[in-house]
Amino acid sequence: MVLSMDLSLSSPAFAVLEYDNKGKVKLVCKSHVNNKKRSKAPHGERLSFIYDELNRILKTYPITEIVREKGFSRYAQTTQTLFKVVGISDLLAHKETGLTVEEIPPTTIKKILAGYGFSSKDAVADELYAYVGEQNYANDDESDAVAVGIVYLMQKGIIKKAA
Repeated sequence: MVLSMDLSLSSPAFAVLEYDNKGKVKLVCKSHVNNKKRSKAPHGERLSFIYDELNRILKTYPITEIVREKGFSRYAQTTQTLFKVVGISDLLAHKETGLTVEEIPPTTIKKILAGYGFSSKDAVADELYAYVGEQNYANDDESDAVAVGIVYLMQKGIIKKAA
């Protein structure tokens, strides 16, 4: 099973994908942490909620691979904040699974799924139907987490690009 992540401090999202040797993929779990309502809370408090959700997922599912969207920001303060969230994911991945977290740049995800490296989030989400069927995503972050996992499986040659 693959755990894929779209990380941020305000609304990190997670998806667990199961696949078989015939190229079939199933979305087993999708979730996010709504830290937007805690925007005034200290980083430590918000990181704690992220830690708890990621820890729950890692203890619930037999994860064999972990991948996240590579974080980016033009702003130093935002980048430093994202590093904290990335640190939580690296720490838990190591402690709970011994796995290394792989990364995929967002433009690669968009290009592979929607055909253009600067495609909209909606265009990317629309492409997911061919792989995991109709889904009700709570927000763009959840669909982005699923997209990360789908592209990872494509890059590994486990699934093929839908026609």
